Amino acid sequence: MGTTITPPFPGAPSFLIGPGAGQVRLQSEDGRRALLVGQQVMSIHVTKPYPQWESFSRDIERVLRAFAALEDNFDLERIGMRYINRVEVPHQNSEISRYFQVSPLQFPTLDLRLQSFLARTEQRFPESENRVLVATFASVIAQEDQSAFVLDLDVVEKDLEGINTVDLALDLVRVLRKTERTVFESAIKEDAREAFGGYSVVEDA
Repeated sequence: MGTTITPPFPGAPSFLIGPGAGQVRLQSEDGRRALLVGQQVMSIHVTKPYPQWESFSRDIERVLRAFAALEDNFDLERIGMRYINRVEVPHQNSEISRYFQVSPLQFPTLDLRLQSFLARTEQRFPESENRVLVATFASVIAQEDQSAFVLDLDVVEKDLEGINTVDLALDLVRVLRKTERTVFESAIKEDAREAFGGYSVVEDA
């Protein structure tokens, strides 16, 4: 129901990134698409192999229109677009800078070897005071001959005003999708694309 991050050293706490308690989960027969509904929250999920954005956006629209048909007052307080993925790379203690533009806190003047890390930040976008990026970047346990990392990017527009129709909500979803893709592209390097399975940049329609 979520992604568990367990730093690879003894006694480290685990962190669950995923939906909270008290939610109803509806999913497709193949288990790749899911709708989670809880108190004041609704989220739509897809898993690998990921569909094209056009297909996923149609799912979002269908859910929003069904929800709007049930509500007398369709008025959203926040909308988010989230991307979570695990990337495995060959060799233990692989150089993070080979795969990612972002990096954890390090001490370059000291002769230290990074063993594990968990970094989480919240940053505001200049174009909107209510738009934030909550980013989590962490090492996770991998097979003996590999290193593995989790990249979690959550672009959220909060304290919404006037998003009271499905069309307005979908317009904002498209904006947040493009923002999330821009952030993702800024975080990775070409070697990470290969590790992600040959991911290539595709412009959204």
